[in-house]
Amino acid sequence: MTSPSPAIASRDSRGWGLVVLALIGIVLIPQVAAIAVPVTRSMLLVLPALGALMLAGWVAGGSVVLALAWGIVAALAVAWPPPDGGFEIVERGWAVLVASAFGLTVLLRVRRSARGAFLAPALVAIGGAALVAVALSLLTQGGGEQLSHMLDGEYKDRLVRPIAVWEEYFASTEWTDAAAKSPAMAEFGTDFLAQLRTLPALAIAYARVAPAVLALESLAALALSWAVYHRLSRRPLGDQLGALRDFRFSDHLVWGLAAGLILLVLPGLDVGLLVGANLIVFFGALYALRGFGVLAWFFKPGRAATVLLVLASLLAFPIVVPAVLAAALGLGVGDTWLDWRRRARPSPQSSE
Repeated sequence: MTSPSPAIASRDSRGWGLVVLALIGIVLIPQVAAIAVPVTRSMLLVLPALGALMLAGWVAGGSVVLALAWGIVAALAVAWPPPDGGFEIVERGWAVLVASAFGLTVLLRVRRSARGAFLAPALVAIGGAALVAVALSLLTQGGGEQLSHMLDGEYKDRLVRPIAVWEEYFASTEWTDAAAKSPAMAEFGTDFLAQLRTLPALAIAYARVAPAVLALESLAALALSWAVYHRLSRRPLGDQLGALRDFRFSDHLVWGLAAGLILLVLPGLDVGLLVGANLIVFFGALYALRGFGVLAWFFKPGRAATVLLVLASLLAFPIVVPAVLAAALGLGVGDTWLDWRRRARPSPQSSE
């Protein structure tokens, strides 16, 4: 076996701006929209992964101080505060499982003196962790059914709590007095509550694709831990994260999307329907991100244009976001065969 090379190169010199924004986003988004992601304490996914990378970096010739310090931070993140329910135990178990798989996959690649991109070991780690989790649930009597009930209950609880707050407000003297003076307000309150009370049923449907959403959330957390590691450590474990316009991956992953579509249309297979839906959500998100990379390559949007696009998406969410995602998915899948970015980018003179 090839011995690990000594610490070389330097830290990622691209600064902390985008990384800090990503850290803020990954912390705030689950707090604002708890239904959006399975693990609401997102640093529970980031810190163990960072600790695993620091440990891999030390074994490969990096700093023992960084490995020890971040290992302690990771252990504290997993152990504190103590879990108060079964779902929190599942969250922490998954965080440890995927972080361990990621660190081991990266270390094995480094010890073969191989350098490579982030995505391949991340996908291997998430896939391996998922297989282990499925095996454990199958080996436990009623494990799969218990996990399904736990997910349904967790997602319903996340919606029931805010619904209870709104119900209490609409039952308050302040609201009833205002509604008595305005029939329009009273009708709005009734309709709003009726819509809110339909959400728990939708939450159960959303819980069916929670594994795919968890995999995507884990992938984002691993990417963030990768970026932080290469800004703190002088021992590189692979290539630095590239720009969105350069994002691509093996064309063989299109078979994951194809398998999801096949399972989705096969009749009479409830498990196949569930697995197919999760495959479509996961690989569809990857290909949509690849499509955004194609768009960024062609148009080179500046920061101002990017901010305007995000604001427009937020203001017209029901219309803009589905249309943009559909277009990005089409571009990403088409890039498998057409390879848009190998075509000549039109020059400013030709576009005038």
